[in-house]
Amino acid sequence: LCAFAARGLTTGVLMKSGYDRFRAGAVAQAVPYFERFERLDARDYEERFYAGALYQALGDHARALGSYERALALYPGMQGAWYNLGNAAFVRGRYDEAIRCFGEALAINPCLVEAVNNRGNAWAQLGRHADAERDYLRALALKPGYPDAMYNLAADAWLTGRKAAAARWLGRTLAADPGHRAARDLARLAGIRVP
Repeated sequence: LCAFAARGLTTGVLMKSGYDRFRAGAVAQAVPYFERFERLDARDYEERFYAGALYQALGDHARALGSYERALALYPGMQGAWYNLGNAAFVRGRYDEAIRCFGEALAINPCLVEAVNNRGNAWAQLGRHADAERDYLRALALKPGYPDAMYNLAADAWLTGRKAAAARWLGRTLAADPGHRAARDLARLAGIRVP
């Protein structure tokens, strides 16, 4: 990393170099670029966001949360940071926080279907199945035929003892995406016959 300073590379070049490696799948190789960049330029909210995505891809959810929070401190209207912050909170089991973050992303963009669906997953983790179902149905209204929302409706129906509804939603999921592995696994686990 000392070579960066010796060559006089700008923060933009550092960020681009790190981002190019990240996009090419060389996530671990991107880390030094992002770390150096973070030390040099603490004012760029987009770079904080990309650093968070990098750390999240590496499974370092604590650092991802910190990067997203710094991005949002600089620009509170960044829907992607709210969305990713919600995902990072969810992975850490902080479901109330995930719901709040997905809600913030949806306040900026009410059509962000993945945030609606993932908020449903957080509601389900808290045992609030009516709220989860409401969000899954809203996700389907925003994106008809969305396999993940249909699968989540199936899983929620199965968890709440509604086997017939689970079978219907599994059938719809697999009609939309015949290779949906989670739907096939649930059907096998639940003993539900689907095409």
